[in-house]
Amino acid sequence: MSEATVEAVVESEAIEPEPFNDDDTPAPPLPPPALSLRDRIAAVDDIEKRVIHVDKWGIDVEVRSMDANTRALMIANASTVVRADDADPTASSIAAQAVTLYERIYVDLVIACTYDPETGERAFDEADKEMLMTKAADAVEQIAQAAMDISGLGAKAVDEAAKDFSSATPSDGSTSSSPAS
Repeated sequence: MSEATVEAVVESEAIEPEPFNDDDTPAPPLPPPALSLRDRIAAVDDIEKRVIHVDKWGIDVEVRSMDANTRALMIANASTVVRADDADPTASSIAAQAVTLYERIYVDLVIACTYDPETGERAFDEADKEMLMTKAADAVEQIAQAAMDISGLGAKAVDEAAKDFSSATPSDGSTSSSPAS
């Protein structure tokens, strides 16, 4: 074996010496490689929490923002067309749809977003839907509105989106950003 080959083998099998500080103590371990963007996003606790007082019930509840999956399901559920006779065949079409939407949106929001502020446990589940429908509408609405606000579905969020949209729309009324031909 030539001397160059021996050196190449020795270099390829060489073990990096452990780094030492000036005082001959081992250096601290190197930091882990930087996390990927995906891992940094996954590590963020981005569910907002807000404790509100429900005057009608005399209690505090923790309202949490929805995750993307819950929000998508909520929007899909609210978007389902409801026939009047499905809700109550004796009610007017508008009234029946309003009750059904109230049930679908507000009560579902309360179930999905309400937690016990002391234990952090979910306060309600699907089995509580009928019970919640018998509670004071303003109390249920208070929780539902808080859930919508912190989940980006409240009136303020809609107003902000409208402002953003109108400021992005050209003043000539066109919605295309492509040059005129």
